[in-house]
Amino acid sequence: MALAVSEKLIKFRLNHPLSSCIALAEKLRDRFELSVCKVVPSSTENSRGGLGVCGATCLTSYLEAKAPTTIAISSGQTLSAMVTTQSEVLE
Repeated sequence: MALAVSEKLIKFRLNHPLSSCIALAEKLRDRFELSVCKVVPSSTENSRGGLGVCGATCLTSYLEAKAPTTIAISSGQTLSAMVTTQSEVLE
């Protein structure tokens, strides 16, 4: 597939909610000069599920880093979803 794309024989386009999330994250990162920006799709079933998974992944990378890091975290349902997700991963 990579060869066909490089030879311009085919075009590849991703039509998925993640593609718009990635584009929005890039715009926000550029506009506000952020070092990290993640945007996750929402669903009516579990609006904080995606935030919990993404937040837990980011938090894990910060906690595993060797360099000292200052982390500020608010309280609330999103933080609860992060902790729940992280504890499920560790089990």
